[in-house]
Amino acid sequence: ALDKPGEHPSSGEVDEVGYALMSEADRLNELTKLVGRLRYAAEGGDTTTVDEAESHIRGIAKQMPENRRIDRLLTAAHSKSPQGARLAQLYLERAYCLYREDYLRVKALDAEIAAMEPRPA
Repeated sequence: ALDKPGEHPSSGEVDEVGYALMSEADRLNELTKLVGRLRYAAEGGDTTTVDEAESHIRGIAKQMPENRRIDRLLTAAHSKSPQGARLAQLYLERAYCLYREDYLRVKALDAEIAAMEPRPA
């Protein structure tokens, strides 16, 4: 929100407007790029790029149906482990399958995700 006349919106606010205007397919493509950028930056210890990518991912998440589980995708993407990479990939694939209404594949992905996610102690 703009508090003072002449004040410019933050880049996050501008991005959110842009994401709102995108089709879901375009948001998913952008999300895929951002998750790759976040993972690469996290592995290299580039916290500035991690924070920037996370901010953009959160902006996209606000425009996506909640059942896409972008919050869990983000958690998995932050992990530096091979399991985190695989979980992030599964959550991305799941979001694409929901978009395409491929519910049989979603069910299979949910089973694979459940088998991989850490269980509460």
